[in-house]
Amino acid sequence: SVDTWYHFVLTKNATGMAIYADGEMVSTFHSDTSPIINHAGVLTIGAETDHQNLIKGIIDEVGIWDRALSSTEVLELYNSGDGLSYPF
Repeated sequence: SVDTWYHFVLTKNATGMAIYADGEMVSTFHSDTSPIINHAGVLTIGAETDHQNLIKGIIDEVGIWDRALSSTEVLELYNSGDGLSYPF
């Protein structure tokens, strides 16, 4: 929606990936079928992996952790409005 803020989180572990929107898991998939990581392992934010279909909006405050966050941690990030300090 126009003029609406959304909070997205992607987690990746050895078995696959999950996407959360506003603290709720909305999709899971195997790592080899990711819509944001291409066959060369390149992460794409703001477009599909072939750099088509660019988003219309602003990306703000990207955080990257060296491990997959749990669903509880994702919800805590959303509810607090802040990223958690690392190390936890």
